[in-house]
Amino acid sequence: MTAIIIVSFGRIALMERTLTSLFNSGFDNEKTSITVIDNNSQPDIISALVKYKHVIDNLVLLQKNRGKPYAWNLGARITQEQCIISNIESPDYFLFCDNDLDFKLGWQKKMIDTYEEHKNLPLCGLSGMAWPSHKTRGTVQGVHNKINIVRFPPGCCILMSADAYRSNGPWDTRRLIRTVDTSYFRNAINRGYSNASIHPQTVINHTGRQARTWDIKDGKPKLLP
Repeated sequence: MTAIIIVSFGRIALMERTLTSLFNSGFDNEKTSITVIDNNSQPDIISALVKYKHVIDNLVLLQKNRGKPYAWNLGARITQEQCIISNIESPDYFLFCDNDLDFKLGWQKKMIDTYEEHKNLPLCGLSGMAWPSHKTRGTVQGVHNKINIVRFPPGCCILMSADAYRSNGPWDTRRLIRTVDTSYFRNAINRGYSNASIHPQTVINHTGRQARTWDIKDGKPKLLP
């Protein structure tokens, strides 16, 4: 099973695009759970989220913005506890997401197949978004899929196995938003994961780069409409 953990904070149009594209992307409903953690958005955004409650497995509305790392960790914990309560198998993979993405048709199988083919590198995480070629360390070709190796893949859509998540531990809640992903993969390297990567062909677009919900200088949240 793939557990998708989406952190929501403001940006109603981007959030609705994210959820709409996800539900139209052809993922396997029987092998996927969706958890959305909202970090204390405005009432109209909460109302928009509630409209999706019938297709979201876990919807959590926080009364205080605790940051993306906290929300991702909470979502992972809730998903695993829900599996225990429902007496079903725990997730095999986690996909940690922001709420400004555009999921392409067939992204799930493509990312999981690619991750599995290359996890013997050892591979900690796989990002589904495009990345400039000059920031990669080169392409590794497998039998069916290839990846671009990077030390710190962009953290807006990161797939990793449950084993990798357990080994590396939770996201560091002490980090400012802009260093969440880099610090996580630095820790992964220290724990024996020599590689992270990105998919050389975009399977998930990052649509909200110009509408950041945090201040790049002090890391404080900015609640955007």
